[in-house]
Amino acid sequence: MIASGSSGLQGEWPKVALTMANDGLYYADAFVQDEEAVRHVIVKLLRSREERDRLILEAEAGYSVIARELGLKVHEPSTYTEGVLMIPRFDRKITDGATVR
Repeated sequence: MIASGSSGLQGEWPKVALTMANDGLYYADAFVQDEEAVRHVIVKLLRSREERDRLILEAEAGYSVIARELGLKVHEPSTYTEGVLMIPRFDRKITDGATVR
């Protein structure tokens, strides 16, 4: 997590900052050059094996969908799959092949 540049991500749950490169694969954020970046995400992982934690993480993905449906400005909805919540970064934008922070 240190190599991914994730140490500054706040909260109790473990998180990793990843960037999709132009080869379609995700890498630790710090290892992808801006001109190779296609998408930036924060990956939030389960903090335990308890069912309630899985339910919390799974429900969190739905909150962004509901917020968007209610008319709130949501960059892109989060997605949940098998104990992993993928949160698109709203503080990064790819413009003309460059990452704007």
